[in-house]
Amino acid sequence: DIGEMACGEYGSGKFSDPIEISSIINNYFKNLDENKRFKALVTAGPTREYIDPVRFISNRSSGKQGNAIARECLERGASVTIVSGPVAVNYPKKAKIINVETASDMLKECLKSLPVDIAICVAAVSDWTAEKYSIKKLKKEQSIKSISLEKTPDILQNLTKSKKKPKFTVGFAAETENLKNFATKKFQKKNCDLLVGNLINQLGENQVFGSDYNKICLISKLGYEDLPILRKSEVAKLILDKIEKLLE
Repeated sequence: DIGEMACGEYGSGKFSDPIEISSIINNYFKNLDENKRFKALVTAGPTREYIDPVRFISNRSSGKQGNAIARECLERGASVTIVSGPVAVNYPKKAKIINVETASDMLKECLKSLPVDIAICVAAVSDWTAEKYSIKKLKKEQSIKSISLEKTPDILQNLTKSKKKPKFTVGFAAETENLKNFATKKFQKKNCDLLVGNLINQLGENQVFGSDYNKICLISKLGYEDLPILRKSEVAKLILDKIEKLLE
């Protein structure tokens, strides 16, 4: 600006009002061409693997951590697509929301959403699905002693092997014990750029699911970093900070 400066002189170089600077930055991101914005893909929530029209295999994922990460991406100027399993959270209206149920559907929609700059796979995808789906409800009188299962597709590995592979991929690993050991092995196996391990019993029995808090570690080429129990919004900020540092 032109005006009186800190040195006492008058002229070009006066520091602009901080509120005005903030307003200019905010307007820049609001008006940024959608096609030129940094693109982020976030998976969230659980998946449901149906055994019959009534019953399914799933887990207690609430989608809260995925929601917090998607919001943080938007705050940093990204264009965000959320592929989510069944949850009750209110996702940000500025994001593109794609609702799915099964792991196969989630993978299909993720691949359709490529290319993106970063993919953050927060969803707690069911590891198994029924080998044979019954089109009729299984009756108690049938005395079924076992149900054969098969593995569901690995969404993160499919993304990292895609011809349209994201520039940066983030995986999540939920564990109940030996977090550093198990999460490190998954980081080496998954071929991702950053792996977030979360200890689901740190706050009491399974209290990370549905809670506003999380206990995580971060594993990347920079090494292993253990973090204390934090709000999921704080966890989201730290994850995006780490992504930015690694991208530099």
